Amino acid sequence: MNRVLRIVFGFALVAVLVLFARGNAPNALASTAAMQFRVAGGFCDSPTTPTTCDVGAGNSFSLFVDLAKAPIGGYVSFQTEIDYDGLTYHPGANAGAEILWPDSAFPLRSPASPTGTEGLINHASATTPPTFPVSSYAGVLLELDLECTGTISTQTIELVPFEASNTNASGLKPSPSAAVIALSDSLTIECTTGVPIFTPITLIAGQHVRWECQPGEPHYHSLFFHYTWGDEERGFVPPPLSYTQEPSPALQGMECWHNGTNTLVWYYLVSWLNLTDIRGTVVDAGSGIPMPFANLTLQRNVSGTWTNVSSGELTPSANPRGSTIDGAFGWNIGSASGSYRVTASAFGCATNNTGSFTLPATDILIGLICDDSDGDGLPDFADNITIYDNFTYEYITQPDNPDTDGDTVPDDDDDCDEDGFSNLVELRDYRSDPCEDESYDIDSDGCTSMEELRASEELGGRRDSQNPWDFFDTNGDKVIDLFIDIFGVAGAFGLAPSDPGYSTALDRSAPSTVGDPWDLGAPDGTIDLFTDVFGVANQFGHSCEAAP
Repeated sequence: MNRVLRIVFGFALVAVLVLFARGNAPNALASTAAMQFRVAGGFCDSPTTPTTCDVGAGNSFSLFVDLAKAPIGGYVSFQTEIDYDGLTYHPGANAGAEILWPDSAFPLRSPASPTGTEGLINHASATTPPTFPVSSYAGVLLELDLECTGTISTQTIELVPFEASNTNASGLKPSPSAAVIALSDSLTIECTTGVPIFTPITLIAGQHVRWECQPGEPHYHSLFFHYTWGDEERGFVPPPLSYTQEPSPALQGMECWHNGTNTLVWYYLVSWLNLTDIRGTVVDAGSGIPMPFANLTLQRNVSGTWTNVSSGELTPSANPRGSTIDGAFGWNIGSASGSYRVTASAFGCATNNTGSFTLPATDILIGLICDDSDGDGLPDFADNITIYDNFTYEYITQPDNPDTDGDTVPDDDDDCDEDGFSNLVELRDYRSDPCEDESYDIDSDGCTSMEELRASEELGGRRDSQNPWDFFDTNGDKVIDLFIDIFGVAGAFGLAPSDPGYSTALDRSAPSTVGDPWDLGAPDGTIDLFTDVFGVANQFGHSCEAAP
């Protein structure tokens, strides 16, 4: 299996804490707990505890992680690391759309915005801090949408167990201070021919749905009205093979069973969606450089006419609004129904729009075709790089000269600060000053200044390279994980500087201005819920392990 992209959390000290500090207690607890895979959208050798499932080549299927047994005394959190290498993962809108654990208080995913081709995906969640009430729930924890290869192949999905060298892998926490119960499972997926396509549906409150089983086979319909797996009511409906149901919050899924053999052939759990988020970035289409100060307008399709959404429906209440220096924009909207689009315009660029989309939409990308007068690969709005030297400004790039310094290297490929990153790469990928070397860690927070200027917050980016408090790494390993960092802060809830166990590494203050949730400030003397516990939780999976 390809593990190159795995984010490895922890270090040798954790081995002592996890494996030895609690003696044999973890083994005793582990004997009562079990995570296991389950599949919908394929034919498996068991409907609830499969070891092999046949899925049509190129077809999508749902992968569930079930907690078959809760540990004695319950647990306060879970996390999973799933190795799906060889398959394609279709990420949900966010972690909350994929974590179905009913006691989840702050669902987390790493990467938070995966591409689906990494080969590994981590999820984690815990009960409500700071008290972390114990959960005894046994049932479905997580649902992922995966896709088989387009050709016949055999793939293995693994639930990677927690260990000292990989503290972001699969396990349970009986309490914030207890040792981790490591759990694992594996499943063989046969991507093959002759398997029907199963079409999952997503139910939205107030919407009727027509349900149809696989055609051409005698089936019954079974509706599940339940909150926990194993505590269900089955209402069998004979053919014809369709049924219309008004969903309720208690409706969790539907099944089709093969008549006479009692074989599960289709199972789908409903994920209720957060339908309020609109997020995106506007860039120069040619270079990919983010477009600052562009005008963005959210529009709704009203009877075939694109109409601007009233600012009173939006947060922030501004429509149109400008993009940030990083080209980012977004709103939350009160009503999620209908079709929307975002139009973008900027000086020196042709106006463009996203085309129609429905909500939620959190990965919008708009490209504007912008003037590049000298054809050097840098759009005019970014082609004005200068340095101040000997009381005068010196132009490094100019929009009317493709090789401003005359060294035969085009302005986009030039490296003004000689740090190994071209002017274009710094502007496009790091949003950094091409003439300032950011390869050092000026604020000593564990992330180099270049990393903090990255576009991806998961790689330490979108941070202030002179703020030592916006990378909430409590133990200096350059990775923010659940069991060490998040539970470390949560376990110190309420402590002040005079209390044993207090550390400035666990304490932050709220940002002085509205920005990203990790734009925290210096310790304020109290480790609290909203700033500290959720401040570190918002950075789950962020890492500065690898220099840019």
